[in-house]
Amino acid sequence: MTSQRPSPPPLARVVLVGIALVSALAAGDLAAQAKKNKNSQEKRDDQKVRDAQQDVQEAKEKINQLERAVQQAARELQQDQTKQKDLQHKAKQAREEAEQRHAQSLKLSSALDAQQTALDTYNQAKAPVLEALAKKPEYQQAVKDADAAKAKIKELRDKTGLNDAERSKLITEQSAISVVPGKLEQAAIEADSRSSDARRRLKEAQDKVTALREKVRAAVESDSAVASALKELKAADSSVAKAEDDVAKSQRELSNERQRLAREQAQLEAAKEQDRANDNKNKKKGKKK
Repeated sequence: MTSQRPSPPPLARVVLVGIALVSALAAGDLAAQAKKNKNSQEKRDDQKVRDAQQDVQEAKEKINQLERAVQQAARELQQDQTKQKDLQHKAKQAREEAEQRHAQSLKLSSALDAQQTALDTYNQAKAPVLEALAKKPEYQQAVKDADAAKAKIKELRDKTGLNDAERSKLITEQSAISVVPGKLEQAAIEADSRSSDARRRLKEAQDKVTALREKVRAAVESDSAVASALKELKAADSSVAKAEDDVAKSQRELSNERQRLAREQAQLEAAKEQDRANDNKNKKKGKKK
């Protein structure tokens, strides 16, 4: 006689059925939650990719805008530089015309002619004096000594092994020898009345030219046409400087935006890679089930 396994009491069966039902429901909830989590992750990944794509697109649009700004700034700079060049020419022309006008008014040309005449007279007067001096033995020796001194000075400047004080002392000594012929010439000219008088008149003519040149310079600086041209040129210089700053600023902004685009593109690739990784992970979990 085979023994039969006793059936669980009715209450126990109810409990077992309840446990089984709860387990089934729990399993269903877990599966539903897993699916929900998967969908949420996919949505987050997709949103992250979309955000990164938008950032890349915005950076590209900004770069296009900045490239146009750089081109516009460069065109404006070129225009300002062209205007600056024209005004430089205008200012130069105004100054030259003013110099001619005031030089004529102050009779500078006559003073220059007088100076040249005085120079010619002086050269004619001193020529026989210097010819006579050149025949004197002391002068000839002084010339030889001067030539030797000049060669010595060059040698001293190139020579090593001398300290600065020694070099300077020796060069000073040789320099004094090298100027002796000139001093002899000067003394001979001063001793000749005709030559010294011609030299005095030349000095007067030279001083007059110098004074007139200064008056012309002052008149040109205060000339209304020159002042107006310089004022326009100064404004053009300021415009060019500002335009150069604008170009540099636009180029910096463009460079920064290109760097930003590179970062945004890297972030987009990272978001896509993360999205693919999560998709592959979910696919593997689905196969195991």
